[in-house]
Amino acid sequence: MKNILALIIAIFIGVCVNAQLPGQCVFTPMNCNDSDACTDDVCANGICVFTTISCDDFDACTVDNCNAVSGCVYTSVFCDDNDVCTDDACDTALGCVYTAITCDDLDGCTIDSCDPVLNCQYVAIVCDDSDPCTIDECID
Repeated sequence: MKNILALIIAIFIGVCVNAQLPGQCVFTPMNCNDSDACTDDVCANGICVFTTISCDDFDACTVDNCNAVSGCVYTSVFCDDNDVCTDDACDTALGCVYTAITCDDLDGCTIDSCDPVLNCQYVAIVCDDSDPCTIDECID
């Protein structure tokens, strides 16, 4: 009777369950799975502890998130500043980088610039001295 009472108490507190033979204990680990892929699940001193995982991939070109079902999700950063006067790129350390393009047509007789809508513009230098007795021209 004493062994049966001990077995019943052990079963009740979850420490010992009846195995193949009466009086044998089986120790089953506590289930601490919270079904959340964004946590590390452990049992510490009989208490379930759920620690949020880090999804930081140390890449400035991704947005790092965690999905409770699938785990870490890395979405690429879109680095378009909608300015035709820049080359848009992503640097893994710095993130989005916008570098001004060069609109040099290698013609010394034009003023080169970039218009955010029209792109590179090359305007001819006007060499008019308002003297009808001279031939006005730009020499490159």
